[in-house]
Amino acid sequence: MLLRPITLKEDLMQSKLKDKATGILQKLVQFFDLSLLTDRGFILYVLSISFTNFGYFIPIIHLVPHAKLLGHDSYSAAFLLSAASITDIFSRLLCGWLADRYKAQMLYIYVMWAMATGITITLIPVGTTYVSLLMISMFYGLFAGALGPLIFGLIPHIMGIDKVSNAIGLFLMLESFAGLIGPPLSGFLMDKTGNYNVSFVVAGISVVVSALGILFLSAGRNSSWGVCRHDQNSGFLKTSHTCGEGTEPEGPDPRQEVER
Repeated sequence: MLLRPITLKEDLMQSKLKDKATGILQKLVQFFDLSLLTDRGFILYVLSISFTNFGYFIPIIHLVPHAKLLGHDSYSAAFLLSAASITDIFSRLLCGWLADRYKAQMLYIYVMWAMATGITITLIPVGTTYVSLLMISMFYGLFAGALGPLIFGLIPHIMGIDKVSNAIGLFLMLESFAGLIGPPLSGFLMDKTGNYNVSFVVAGISVVVSALGILFLSAGRNSSWGVCRHDQNSGFLKTSHTCGEGTEPEGPDPRQEVER
């Protein structure tokens, strides 16, 4: 005679909790679209921009203390950051216009601005007089202000319009860690050296490395990004990992339609 196994109340509760936890995990995966972490182009882009974030905030936080160490008063030191903010505003407008006018060259526009930003940061220790430090600060604001809009403008080129929302959210979460590491490390270097010169040099080199990394990704975009398809509705380049090198853009050729 066979007996039906007894189902305990504790077993039912554990099964329900396990199903609930699995459902929550699935919702989190769908919400954050963690499948992006398997995209090679996305990961390489996050790593590259993380180098930018590492050095980007160091002048904003340590430029005023650096000026005070050189003997400038608090008001004059604070005005350096104000001057950088003014040029930052005009830079954002300018780069927005350039990115809209030259969509296909947006990546190279970013590389140019990032290289200029990194070089400017490394030149901050050279500014021994207040006038030279003021000029360097204004150029820093001019170049650094363009990076933010361009960084986010490149995401549709890499991931495609359909994944922009999830890609931007996950991108912000990942690359922000580098921004948190940069200023404390800069303060540590200041404690060891007694000034901010090494900190600015390291920050500038980090931004230049980021620009070179983006340039490397651009050179190998067929294998890393898979960019070979053009979205006619948005004007952005979309990713297609099934495309190979030399693949022609999908869809009918507009010139053939005109000829017909």
